[in-house]
Amino acid sequence: MKKETYGLVAAVSTLLWVGAGFVGLLGLVPDWAAAALTIVAFPVSAVTTMLWWMAGKGEGDIPFMGY
Repeated sequence: MKKETYGLVAAVSTLLWVGAGFVGLLGLVPDWAAAALTIVAFPVSAVTTMLWWMAGKGEGDIPFMGY
């Protein structure tokens, strides 16, 4: 994927888990729903942010990040 795609996915998933925290804090959704959305969206946000950071502008391979 391209750097712009990684950035878009990272931004959307970050907004999802931050938004889930706010609506959970305000009591608009049950706590379990906010927690479930955070549990799903946070790892996606972390991984795609790292991939966005490591991706170059060109069409080259993404370097190995390790485990």
